[in-house]
Amino acid sequence: MIFLFYPVELGCGKNDRFNYLGFTPQEFKDAFYKQSNFVKGTDAWSTVFIENHDQPRSISRFGDDSTPELRNISGKMIATLESTLSGTMFIYEGQEIGATNVPASWDISEYKDVNTINYWNAFLKTNPSEEEKAKLLKVINLMARDNARTPMLWDDSKNGGFSTGEPWMRVNDNYKEVNAAKERADPNSIYNYYKKALQIRKEYRDVLVHGDFDHVDYENNQIMSYTKTGKDRKAYVVLNLTKDTVKFTKQVDGDLKLILSNYSANSESELQPFESRVYLIDA
Repeated sequence: MIFLFYPVELGCGKNDRFNYLGFTPQEFKDAFYKQSNFVKGTDAWSTVFIENHDQPRSISRFGDDSTPELRNISGKMIATLESTLSGTMFIYEGQEIGATNVPASWDISEYKDVNTINYWNAFLKTNPSEEEKAKLLKVINLMARDNARTPMLWDDSKNGGFSTGEPWMRVNDNYKEVNAAKERADPNSIYNYYKKALQIRKEYRDVLVHGDFDHVDYENNQIMSYTKTGKDRKAYVVLNLTKDTVKFTKQVDGDLKLILSNYSANSESELQPFESRVYLIDA
């Protein structure tokens, strides 16, 4: 079993996460295809992950944390994506409650990771302008490992309930809104959606965990859609990668049975912001 870094290295320069170049929707799609399908025809096994102690938070990177509503729905979209990929799924602490990157307003002094600090200090030796420093700090806020190393947010008490002492690093400012106690109590939370998504993944593991991944409508810049093909059945996954309402047209033959969605009502012709759906295909 191998950890492949295709998704988490998206947009980064070779061996330099802070040389951030961005990525296209097709590169995003390719990364998960490679992670999911590289074992095809071998006796190897894959892993499914999008966060760990060395990576920024996935909602801030691939979703939208600008409002509570978009954080919630894009976090669920990411949960849908992860739970329908082939391999052993790993969920990093805080991912299941929709943890986000640290605020963009934080000064460089708040970052503790030696990689971040050394990079910043080396950058200062080139005598950058204030504009260049602000640009790098923005990239650090997006990509720094510190984002995943803040204290775990348990509740809305001091220090997010992590400790009555002084943590090694400042607690994320949004701890009153994003914490485990609030997520567990809210039936519409990211946490409870993960529970549902994992139940679906387990129930249909023959196709979602072990099925072959194939792109559908690959050139679409707003929607990521793919099929998962198992021995006896097939699934169709549709993800709106944007915060816009977009046109939706079914791209597969056969009748569809919806088994998972992050919206309670689904349109036949549109996808709502960051909407995700998982169908079984009745051929």
